Amino acid sequence: MESFIVKTPCSSANIGPGFDVIGLALSVYLELHVTIDRSKPKSDHPLNCRLTYEGQGEGTAEISLDPQVNLITRVALYVLRCHGQRDFPVETHVHIKNPIPLGRASAALPEARTPARPPPDPPHGIGHHIKFPWAKEIKAVAIIPDFQVPTHRAREVLPEKYPRVDVTFNLQRIALLPVALGQSPPDPELIHLAMQDKIHQPYRQVLIPGLTEIVESMSPKTEPGFLGVCLSGAGPTILALATHNFEEIANKIIAKLREHNENKNLEYCVSWGSSPPVRSVAASYPEAPKFGLHHHDISSVLIHAVVNITHHIYSSACRVEETVEQLKDAHKAGTQ
Repeated sequence: MESFIVKTPCSSANIGPGFDVIGLALSVYLELHVTIDRSKPKSDHPLNCRLTYEGQGEGTAEISLDPQVNLITRVALYVLRCHGQRDFPVETHVHIKNPIPLGRASAALPEARTPARPPPDPPHGIGHHIKFPWAKEIKAVAIIPDFQVPTHRAREVLPEKYPRVDVTFNLQRIALLPVALGQSPPDPELIHLAMQDKIHQPYRQVLIPGLTEIVESMSPKTEPGFLGVCLSGAGPTILALATHNFEEIANKIIAKLREHNENKNLEYCVSWGSSPPVRSVAASYPEAPKFGLHHHDISSVLIHAVVNITHHIYSSACRVEETVEQLKDAHKAGTQ
């Protein structure tokens, strides 16, 4: 009997100004417990794989236990078939443990039933990442609406070209954000300033009603403990960073989403703390969209960036400090 465990953290991408550049790895993990019994000559399970599941969405139609349908095993099949192997090894058992709230983005995946062509070679020189310091006081809060934003639609609404002033606006904040998030105690106004974006959120607001109002109305001055808020990935999940008052911040975001959604009744659950959650509260409204809220410690922040940009930021510490002061002055003067 062979066995192994695959453990991967919950993640959030496109943090603040970091479209396709900055992501977070959170301290809550999806685990795959895999066993293979090669002593048996054949398997009665489809594609030689038995799939079981526990965690978020357990027992619902959202979680398929068919290895040809479940996203995890479909990806595994795609990789196997790229290497000439049609099915899983005989008597493979994949047990999924998932405490992570189910996301609502959707993307196309090659059909597992057809022979897979080898994937293209990955680009060279941009696959590096650096772990930056993270202030222990900062927690993440995720609000997950119960509707999908297809990835292709989220890409379609983005322009092919951007004004130079908008690109400069984001570059300033990309240089600032990793520094601001590593300071302890955190500077709420600085992080709030550094979380601003003009590259993807203004264009994707048409897909997530209420997003613009949330970003523009919330600040550390109006919400104690609040640091910043942004679209997580391509949406519709909304990610907030905070040091305390997590439930109040989440309720404010949910209220804005409720205000701008056609369906005014929302169902949401609240769980927070480390994983597993130490406290849970639930409220429900019949026939309504669902909102899940989780806040977790962040084990590390991963900054995925073109190497030249990353090296430039960290080989120019004096310029970063100068940028911080300029942004603070501009913010006070109301010029940004």
